[in-house]
Amino acid sequence: MSEDRPESHSQQALVGPEEHREGGHRPPSFTRRDLVWLLLLVLFAFVSRAYRIDFPSREYFDEIYYVDAAKKIYAGQEDPNSVHPLLGKLQLGLGIELVDFLRFQGLALNETVGWRLGSLVLGVAIIPLTFYLGWIMPGGGRFVAFAAAGLVSFDFMHLVQSRIAMLDMYQAFWIMLGLVAAWKSLQAGRRSSLWALSAAVMFGLATACKWSGLFAAVGAFLAMVWLWPAGFHWRRFLALSLLFSLVIPAVYLFSYTPLFVREGAIGPKQLKTIRGYHERMVRFRYNKKEFDHRYLSPFYSWPLDYKPVWYVYEEEPKDEPLAENKTVRGVVTIGNPLFWLPFLMFLLEASILAWTRRDRARAFLVLTYFPQVLLWASATTGGFIYYMLPCIPIMALISGMALVEWTDTPFWRRALIGYFVCILISFAVFFPLLTGLSIPEGYFRRLFFIRSWI
Repeated sequence: MSEDRPESHSQQALVGPEEHREGGHRPPSFTRRDLVWLLLLVLFAFVSRAYRIDFPSREYFDEIYYVDAAKKIYAGQEDPNSVHPLLGKLQLGLGIELVDFLRFQGLALNETVGWRLGSLVLGVAIIPLTFYLGWIMPGGGRFVAFAAAGLVSFDFMHLVQSRIAMLDMYQAFWIMLGLVAAWKSLQAGRRSSLWALSAAVMFGLATACKWSGLFAAVGAFLAMVWLWPAGFHWRRFLALSLLFSLVIPAVYLFSYTPLFVREGAIGPKQLKTIRGYHERMVRFRYNKKEFDHRYLSPFYSWPLDYKPVWYVYEEEPKDEPLAENKTVRGVVTIGNPLFWLPFLMFLLEASILAWTRRDRARAFLVLTYFPQVLLWASATTGGFIYYMLPCIPIMALISGMALVEWTDTPFWRRALIGYFVCILISFAVFFPLLTGLSIPEGYFRRLFFIRSWI
């Protein structure tokens, strides 16, 4: 396939004969310098997320449900949080068990670290996974990989969700692994079936954390069918349909092993109990009286960063609105506006190029992004902006592929440097309200000047 403009960074993304051979796109050589910079980025992400991770020292927001559930599951009791599957709470409990063991050995660790350890570790792990996917994709490479990993590292929501004991980061981690496996299945030639199986297992694990893992599975399935190098084929469509429809439910059911162990059997009684859980999940999700919260918002508002969620908000002194030297501290989950809002333009560009250039890399990202947002239209009760968490690496990769075009001329290279400097500054400016540091009330008011943000 030819292109009637000079070759540029983005031209790597065009479908060429090499993509029909096993191995496909050949990424650049990974150097020692690349390793050093990646490790520094990951280290920064870890430190910024681990800093004061024990604040607040109490359970807050949905931690009140999930921490209690994890403890009771590990104690061999019934899961009191029956509106979500078990796997996310099982993983959360591993962190609790590990920190309890270390505390027993004499290490001075706050128990809250155990609650949030799993989210921290997996949140940081998503960053090198984003880097890897950007590195191996056509149209990607060194710049896209580092740009995407950096955008995830400096995203406000990704930082906050890495510091709270909720199920979303566990789900996001398995979805990211599923996306890597799905892309590898498109590149792997004779090993495609093994990678497709891996993708189905990963999406099964994501769904076993929260049902919305199925939305990511739908996008990956569409990409794996439509973007096959040899073109759409009914046999592949039927094979992948069978694979996903068997593996995902099997992995999901396997996540209920603690229930089977507690009951001492796998039979009609246990399956009836699981069915009861799922009836409860559906009733909860679609009952507007039960599923109600001041921070609920419609799915189409989430990419606009319209309504963040305040997990913590405290004022000192309390109940004195006109007091001088008043301070505020809080934890709010919100996307970095300098990343999220330009992304909407980059998404439009990626959608157009995926069609006009037959750009498989951008098409893969677009196909795996839209179902994770649009399928939330099925939730008549609305949802929360942090449901966007699994999309953040995809958003970063699409943005990285758009930003690489800015490296073609000196003017746009300077603009690119300025853009990332602004990302860093915004991260530093908002950091206190992502981690619960006390700030003057005036500082807070100047940052959160948009009415829907409060």
